[in-house]
Amino acid sequence: MEAWEGRRLQLDGQEFLRFRGLWSREDVPALVEEWGCLGIDRAAARSEARGKHGWTELLVDHPGPPGAMYSELFADWIRLSGLMDYAVGLFGLQHDHAAIGALVEVLRAPAGGPRDPEQIRAGYRDEGWLRGILGGAARMNMSCEFDADTNSMTLVSRDPSKRGGQPGFSAMMDLRLTPDGIAETLAGLVNDWLPPLHPYLASEGGAFHLAYRPPPDLLSTLWMQFANVLTAERALKVCSFDACPGPPARPHLFLWRYGSGATSAKNSTSRYCHPRCASAASADRRREGDRMDLEARDRTPDVSIELPGAPAPERDEERPAEGRTA
Repeated sequence: MEAWEGRRLQLDGQEFLRFRGLWSREDVPALVEEWGCLGIDRAAARSEARGKHGWTELLVDHPGPPGAMYSELFADWIRLSGLMDYAVGLFGLQHDHAAIGALVEVLRAPAGGPRDPEQIRAGYRDEGWLRGILGGAARMNMSCEFDADTNSMTLVSRDPSKRGGQPGFSAMMDLRLTPDGIAETLAGLVNDWLPPLHPYLASEGGAFHLAYRPPPDLLSTLWMQFANVLTAERALKVCSFDACPGPPARPHLFLWRYGSGATSAKNSTSRYCHPRCASAASADRRREGDRMDLEARDRTPDVSIELPGAPAPERDEERPAEGRTA
């Protein structure tokens, strides 16, 4: 696709997962350098044209006037990344029903669980769905609240000026903690970010077929990728390399392997999210094998076996000195 400033981007269909995990402003520049602007201004304009300001109001600090080019702030990227983590976390809950109970347990805690992004980052170090949901909400400056009467979770803005929002916006944030309720909320969330697609007639080899023009901005493309993941019913994999740095450096959660030498999407059996993780894991296994071999040699006792009639081994103290006669 053609991205910001005319640069061309080669996409493999799962870049959405790379834009998760932005926790601080130090995480953002590498992605900006690689991808350019996301197109937040276009997403904001679409929301306004539809009469919906909900997510845009929530995530963008200073939306520009209609027609103005919006300058993307690092804070906006972090909030959008939190929303993506939140969406992936919901997708995980839909497939891992046991995690729903774990989420309810955290929300029932007297203090409602950790709410500060850094507390959540430190408390949930793995790529579990709870980290995605709680950490994603925190980076959107929101808190997860549990309603036992309706068995639902609501996201409440911690910014008093944004708690009212548009009519019905709060209701859209309610999440019934059942598989059907999660799927319904997830579909509504993704739909709010998808752009309208315009079909056109294409001809190939004398035959006609309908095709669709891709979205004009990267942000819409990322959400379309996630929509494709949901409809394809592919399970997300977790990188098997324990020291995988995760996004934005590497996806960590993946569908097929990234990077040069990536396996095909249809036949991927990779355990690693990126060739670098595969190489690092292989190097770790070699080092571990060398260490175990060395320890095994150190533990092997030096046992001498004396055969009947064989001369005993000479001892240094009994060996005659060189040049001395007996």
